[in-house]
Amino acid sequence: MDGRKADIVRPSQYGGNNREDISKLPVILAIGLVGFGSLLGLPGIILSELSFFAVAAWLSAPVIEEIMKPFGVYLLVLNWPRNASRQTSIALLAGIAGLVFGLLESVAYVFAFNQNQLGPNYMLFRFTVPVLMHVIASTIFGFSINERNLRSAMRGDVRRKSIWIYPVIAIAIHAAYNVAVTVWNPDF
Repeated sequence: MDGRKADIVRPSQYGGNNREDISKLPVILAIGLVGFGSLLGLPGIILSELSFFAVAAWLSAPVIEEIMKPFGVYLLVLNWPRNASRQTSIALLAGIAGLVFGLLESVAYVFAFNQNQLGPNYMLFRFTVPVLMHVIASTIFGFSINERNLRSAMRGDVRRKSIWIYPVIAIAIHAAYNVAVTVWNPDF
């Protein structure tokens, strides 16, 4: 050695595997990921349509949809944490997932399941009230999504109230909506 200190090379300086190295995902890609992830909630629609018992549809579809709609948000929080560092931002992204899902669900109901009800009142209802319900429920659910809660849940540790309280509220709102709409008009 010639007496000079060797330069310390840190992985973050040269594109190492450190999680902090991942460059910030462009906003449009983040929103696209969130929207794409909401497609995973679509099995809840199919299950509710195929269910022979209304109670099963009222309970199972909200659980499946609310857990799966923010899948893109889960991926974003775990893989690109810089894009989702604030809880309100995460809740907003979950709300966007709810919006995308609600619109897709409405298209499915209008053009696949209820073709006999294509009147203007049904269309207006279908593209407003259920979409708004999905946005509200997903936004509420989003307050439980953060890296700490996701990693705890992946380990099976769901004892903290912050992991389950918001999803329970979101699922209850969704289930109450399903019951109300079915009682009010079973064809909706």
